[in-house]
Amino acid sequence: MLTKLQWMSVRQMVFYQPALTTFRIRRYEEPEYLYNIMSRDNNRGNISVPNTPLVLARKSFCYRGVVQWNSIPASIRNIERSMPFKKALREWVFENIQQF
Repeated sequence: MLTKLQWMSVRQMVFYQPALTTFRIRRYEEPEYLYNIMSRDNNRGNISVPNTPLVLARKSFCYRGVVQWNSIPASIRNIERSMPFKKALREWVFENIQQF
């Protein structure tokens, strides 16, 4: 039924929302403290993720958002405008993130 209505499952929404928020942070450079964390790109075009053994840190938005951002193909990450990015991200999430 979710597929028929083109609704995302909870698992897909949990991926989509932080990825979209990361796009907005990187695009508009706000809030500044999050932009400073999420603007550290490495030579492959991914955001550098600090390695941490703490479970609590891995559940934080900064860590999860960066990991999810890095898993999106570069062709989608390089989209500059908001609406085309949202559409491409939504399509990618439907195809690549399991519903259940």
